[in-house]
Amino acid sequence: MHAPPAHIARAWHKTASSPISHIVVIVQENRSVDYLFNGYPNADTVLVDPYTGQMLQPVSMTANCPVSGTHADFVADFDGGRMDGFGRNGLPPGCTPYAFAPHEQTDRYRDLALNNVLADESFESVQSDSFAAHQYLYAGRSCSYPSDYHCMDSNPNGPADCGSKAARVNEMDMNSSYPGKDGLKGPPCKAYVNTIVDEAIAAKISWNYYTYYEASLWGGPTADRVCWNNPNCMTNVIVPPGRALVDIAAHHLSSLVFVTPEPNASDHPQAMQDPTAGEAWVASVINAIGADPQYWATTTILLTWDDSGGWYDHVAPPPPPFSLDPLEYGFRIPLVVVSPYVTPGSVDHTTRNVYGSILRYIESTFGLQSLQQVDAPNLTDDLSGLFNYSQPPNAFVSM
Repeated sequence: MHAPPAHIARAWHKTASSPISHIVVIVQENRSVDYLFNGYPNADTVLVDPYTGQMLQPVSMTANCPVSGTHADFVADFDGGRMDGFGRNGLPPGCTPYAFAPHEQTDRYRDLALNNVLADESFESVQSDSFAAHQYLYAGRSCSYPSDYHCMDSNPNGPADCGSKAARVNEMDMNSSYPGKDGLKGPPCKAYVNTIVDEAIAAKISWNYYTYYEASLWGGPTADRVCWNNPNCMTNVIVPPGRALVDIAAHHLSSLVFVTPEPNASDHPQAMQDPTAGEAWVASVINAIGADPQYWATTTILLTWDDSGGWYDHVAPPPPPFSLDPLEYGFRIPLVVVSPYVTPGSVDHTTRNVYGSILRYIESTFGLQSLQQVDAPNLTDDLSGLFNYSQPPNAFVSM
């Protein structure tokens, strides 16, 4: 791995007031707040687009609608802040991005939120599709072209030696202004100066990343050339994600865990065969942790989605941060905070970039330094306002 910066503590110093010794981050696919939690009590959702007057329609989770969440699609949907570019392309009959999920297909997600916290003003840390999103959760950025001093190299013609079958992925012209312009295509294999995993390793915090495929574009460490070429790092990348259930049952859960689903258990509309398969997979992981007394009182579970997938959302992203990164920020995605130390049924309206806040929560809980990317303290919160660690733990309610 990279040589850890000198400021990183060599041992884990957990936040003194926190009983949390495990953080599990579950990342689902391609849904917006207005799509997935439309009509949820006290959540900021709409049935009529305030910009165009377009009525939102129920569209099944399994509908093979070619809505898209690429950067170019975001630019068109956002339309300079007018938020009126959704549905600009013709879609097959029955398909529209102005949509919401039938509630019977999302009952378990809604019940999970009702027994925990829904954070409904959580924005994509990066207005792009899945690959960049997972890099932002791992490293706080994605090493887009051109060169970036937080990366060991950002050569757009560099080797794609992380095993991905994708020879190149879309990169940004980082000299363009928000919401940015597409630049050259670059390799889906980066080399970061520092990541949340590097900080965990330096602090001797155990970690695992559960994914369906080592070279998946939904990966974090698997797209980091430094980790990819280090067997000691890749040992912590576990395939398939179902092995998380085995490790939970055997009480081998690491302190820091990331879980991404198999494609057919994701919420990606082009992959789903069963409209409730995604929430059923999430439920299997959360219920396994919640039903175990050893884990429930010491674990925070953060469930989010990697991007909005091109589905309509009515809230314009906040102004870009001073970091001058034209990829920040995108549309809202749901964040459900699952813990025995939250107020069940509450809806948190704090504006945040979601992956930055997740990174900050990991850092504050385990006593790590900031990566000074989207997790910089002046850019987002650390979720601490959602927890009351002095209260008796709430009983777990299965999903």
